[in-house]
Amino acid sequence: MALDRLSIDPIAGVEILNCDFSEPDGLSQLLTTLGQDSPTLVLSDMAPNLSGVKSADQASVMLLAELTLDLCDQVLAVGGRSVIKLFQGEGFDALVASARQRFEWVAVRKPDASRDASAEVYLVGRGWRNVRV
Repeated sequence: MALDRLSIDPIAGVEILNCDFSEPDGLSQLLTTLGQDSPTLVLSDMAPNLSGVKSADQASVMLLAELTLDLCDQVLAVGGRSVIKLFQGEGFDALVASARQRFEWVAVRKPDASRDASAEVYLVGRGWRNVRV
């Protein structure tokens, strides 16, 4: 299953939802489509439209990351994995600490494709404990 605010070309074997994950209706559509299924991977490469105001952009990215962890609380299978895009900055350490309570193993990685000057990193979690924090 894939979800995006923008239109995505069809992908064989993938159900695509065209909605905004950060809006209640978008989350509801995702949860309804999942039904009772518990995915083993939640992957979030979401980023807000950047405004150029660093503090506002950081808050927006952290909100998406927190919403993704909340989604994991609701649907991720025990033992599951997650990869979540983050920006280093305000709220980063707290979010990583929260993820460490939820996953058996957590690492932060910066892909080679990411510019050196970019604060973009990915939180990688394995072994979902299904522990609400």
